[in-house]
Amino acid sequence: SSGINAEWPLRPGKKRRKKKDLNKMLGEAKEEKKKLKTLQKSSDEKDASVLNEKTWSKALSMARGEKQKDNPELIAKAIKRKEQKRKKYRLRLCVDTTA
Repeated sequence: SSGINAEWPLRPGKKRRKKKDLNKMLGEAKEEKKKLKTLQKSSDEKDASVLNEKTWSKALSMARGEKQKDNPELIAKAIKRKEQKRKKYRLRLCVDTTA
């Protein structure tokens, strides 16, 4: 009982954020988009109910103000932006070392 908490790095009420793997998110978003297209084309009642459920859950999460991370085009833009940022940083490092 030295007063040191075993869970010291984590403060109560704080959650650790996982890093976003944008390439993984892009693949998942593309797969989800394909699934939704096949569900829309299907005339099966079960598929219609699944599509309706997914649509409602997305609408409710948007209403709660949660960020939507299911648009492949936007995720691809984010990947490109991140890559350009890295490239710019590497250039800056190269210039700094020679100066």
